[in-house]
Amino acid sequence: MGRIRWGVLGTANIARNCTIPGMKLAGNCELYAIAGRSLEKAEDFKSQSLHAEP
Repeated sequence: MGRIRWGVLGTANIARNCTIPGMKLAGNCELYAIAGRSLEKAEDFKSQSLHAEP
């Protein structure tokens, strides 16, 4: 099965603590995009999420 690209809308704790760790556990998911209220907030969230373990 191919990888599925996902975009996450919002940088709240539910994305950080539930959604993204679940995607990483699935194995066939790729975090492709993150949308936040500001570009700075989204980029900060992205850098933290890509390096965090599920």
